[in-house]
Amino acid sequence: NKLRWDTYLKQLDILSPDATPGQLRDLTRNINILSGRATITGISGNKLAFMNGLFFSPRFVWSRIQAPTLLIRQALAEGADTPAGRQLTRMVARDMLGYMSGVLGMLYVGKASGVIDVELDPRSSDWGKAKYGDIRIDPWAGLQQPMRALAQSLTGERKQMGTGKIQDVTVPDVISTFV
Repeated sequence: NKLRWDTYLKQLDILSPDATPGQLRDLTRNINILSGRATITGISGNKLAFMNGLFFSPRFVWSRIQAPTLLIRQALAEGADTPAGRQLTRMVARDMLGYMSGVLGMLYVGKASGVIDVELDPRSSDWGKAKYGDIRIDPWAGLQQPMRALAQSLTGERKQMGTGKIQDVTVPDVISTFV
C-alpha cells in the first residue's frame, strides 16, 4: 500500500495542476490496475470475500484482463486532449512500455546467450515464456494469457504445445479455454 501511495504522490506532482477530479480518479484507477488491485465494479464486501473463496485473487485476475486495454482507455477518456489528460496517457504508456521492454530485454539476453529458449509464436501457450529444459518461467505476471487469447482470437489458430501443429480455433473455444 505504501508503494502505491508513494507512486500516487509522485505522479500527482507530475500531473498538471488543472487536473479534474475525473482525471485524479483515472490516475488512481491506473495505479490500481497496473499494481494488480483492480476494482470490480458492483462487487464489494461479502460478495468480494465470496469471490476470493472461489477464485484466487479475483481483483488481480481482473487487473490482468484490464491492463492490455488501459492505454487505449486512457487515450480515449474524457479530457484526454487536456494537458493533464495527455500526461496521464504518457504515464500509462511509460509504465507499460517500460515493463514490457524490461521483460523482452531479459528474454532476448537469455535466448541470445543460449541459456534459455523462448517461444516467439503468440498462438502458443508457451509464447513469451523462458524455457530452461523442462522448466518454464512466465515473467509476464499474468499479462501473457490475455494477450495470447487475443492473438488466437484474431488469427483463428492455436499452436499445439509439444507437436507445434497449428489448429483452427473459434473465438468461443478461446474464451472457454481462457476462462
